[in-house]
Parts: sequence; structure tokens; C-alpha cells
Amino acid sequence: MRRQASFWPRVLRGTNGAVVTPGTSRIRSGTRSEPGRPVHRNGQRRPVQGEAVSRVEPVLARALFRTPLLRLDVAHRGRVRRLGLKLESRGPTGSVKDRSAVGLLRALHDERPLTPGTVVVESTSGNLGLALARMLPEIGCDFLAVVDPKTPHATRRMLTDRGARVLVVDEPDGRGGYLLSRLRRVRELCADNPGYRWPDQYENWAAPDIHRRVTGPELTGQAGADLGAVYVPVSTGGTLAGIGAHLREHRPDVAAVAVDVRGSLAVAGSAGRRLIPGIGASRPSAFLAAPHSYDRAVHVDDIEAIAVCRILAEDVGLALGGSSGCAVRAMLADREDDGPDDRLSVCLAADGGGKYRDTLYSDDWATEQGVAKEITAAVEHLRSEGLFFDRKHQEH
Repeated sequence: MRRQASFWPRVLRGTNGAVVTPGTSRIRSGTRSEPGRPVHRNGQRRPVQGEAVSRVEPVLARALFRTPLLRLDVAHRGRVRRLGLKLESRGPTGSVKDRSAVGLLRALHDERPLTPGTVVVESTSGNLGLALARMLPEIGCDFLAVVDPKTPHATRRMLTDRGARVLVVDEPDGRGGYLLSRLRRVRELCADNPGYRWPDQYENWAAPDIHRRVTGPELTGQAGADLGAVYVPVSTGGTLAGIGAHLREHRPDVAAVAVDVRGSLAVAGSAGRRLIPGIGASRPSAFLAAPHSYDRAVHVDDIEAIAVCRILAEDVGLALGGSSGCAVRAMLADREDDGPDDRLSVCLAADGGGKYRDTLYSDDWATEQGVAKEITAAVEHLRSEGLFFDRKHQEH
């Protein structure tokens, strides 16, 4: 059994399931059904056409969960700052992409009804795929997830367990990732199979729109009048584009801060090595090209972001995903020389750490990646600067 690092929070301990072998695709076998009662590959009865069409909106509506805002005090470099974590891990499939999936599937259904047997294909680093894999079987549709080797094994396992087909694209795109290769494969699949439907989370404005209408108002309502800045990790850029649009219209006093990782091209920058899935991209975000899409950008080092995740787990027993660690690291670094600011800074914690127990939180994985000493040094350096998280406040 793989040795787990001691900083993993006790409340999140559990047994690991089977791992999907990298580079393979697995389809769950179907089960027998009564004549005339088609069964989806995950074992659920497939709705008939009229039933499925009528069920689409209720299925999508049920997927919009209100997620909590956890308030912490953060000591760093002699200052104590107020931090809010918008815990999107409390959604149905554990990430902010639950909301994105609702917007994308509504747009797809409005364009042409999603009927039983429809195949929906999407390129995903994991979280959007999990959201789609949860919703599509309820309306009788099949899901083909195009992922890459950085997608955690736990995520691939969950996708196949929910009936999705998983296609792993292992050709690097030459820009520090696999995104361009994944997108090329999706286009090839759609060209070869005209009936396939592609939500296209990278350019479909339905994704930012649902964050403008739902995520943004929910966040600002929870944070209250003392909200000063919102830090949002960027991959497709849709979440930030939507929240930023809400802030410009209703809270222009609040800064929308784009958080990207070094080695990413999502928000300027240059291509390079990236360790953390769910943040960064091999091309600029299509949603953030317009002027004033956000107020400023902060690029963080992925090693330091992993160190922040581990420190948070040690201090408050909360494991966050890597992109959330990036957001917190950006908040700590952003305008730290501007003097005291008593306003609340909120970081969008896009997902939780459960899927990353064998990667970002594992010493064995860090050794395999050749970054174990770097992570240890980053933790020690941040601790020497006085970094400490204190959970004094209740969730709202």
C-alpha cells in the first residue's frame, strides 16, 4: 500500500478503490432489463424520449447546490488577514464545475433537445467530466470523457463507475500540457460521428453566464458588505468571467483577481511545466480576452501552492484541491506591501482534496515527480514566514 503523508486530515481518511490503468478506456457492462425498458450502461433504467426531454430541466435544477463560505484567520509575515473559502467541494460531485455543467447542458438542450441515446463528448481535466457523468445518465444520455495522463486515477475511476467512457489522450501539446491534443481529438470524434454533441466548456458562453447569475450573487451575499477581493483559479476562465461580470454590475468596489499558475498561458504567461490539474491551460482563455474581464492577475508557483494545501490540512484539517491552494497562495502574495486591509478576501475553492490524496498530498508521488525536496522546502519557508491558518468562524 502506498505510504500516505502524515499531514492528510484524519477526517478524510478512507480506503482507496480500484485504479483505472493510464491510457485505457473502460466501459461498464450493461445489465439485463425488462423488454421495452432500456438500461443505461451504469445500470439505471434509460428514460424514453418524451420522458427524458421533460426531465432535463428538473435534473439540472437539482444539481445547483448552495455551497458554504468558511471564514478563517490567516497569519503571514506579521499580518493577520481575513480569508473566506467558498467550498465548492460541497456540491453534488464536489466541484464548481457542477454549476458549469448545468449551464452548458441547458444551452445544449435549448439548441436541440437531449434525447435518450445521445452521446455527449467533452474534453476535461476531471471535474466537469464528473458533473456531466452524474447528470447525463438521468436523462438517458451517454458520456464520452476525453482526459489526459494528469487526470487523477481516482477521477478516472469515478467517471467509469458512473457509466462514462474514458478516452485518455497521452500526446503532449508542446505547451506544457495536453489540452490542445484533447481538443483535437474531440473535434475528430465529432467529425467522425455527426450525432455527437459537444458542450465545449472552453468557448461556450453558457458557462460564464451561469456563474454570473448564480455563483457570483451567492458568493457576494454570503461574504457581505466587507468583501474586498475574490480570487478565482483560471483554467477555461468561465468561472472568473461570470463572477467578474456580476461584480462589475453589482459590487464594483470588489476586485476580481485572476489566479493562474506559472507555466500556463490561460492568463498571459509562458508555457512550461505544470503539476496541478484543474488550473492553467495551453492557450489563452477565450472568456477573458475582453478588457476589464478581471481587475488584476496573480501567477503562482505550483510547488508553493501544494505547500499551502498541505499547511491548510495540517492547521485546520481541511484538504483542498490544487487550484484552491493556488488561489490561497495568490491571496497571500497579492499586494502584501500595500499595508493593512481589514476587508474579507474570498478564494474560490474549486474542489476538495479527496481526488488528490495519491498525488498532491502524497510524498511518494512528490518523489516520483522529482519535487519532494522542493515541496518540503516550500512548506518550511512559508512556516518560517509565520504562515498559520486558524478556523475561528462558522460556515455560512
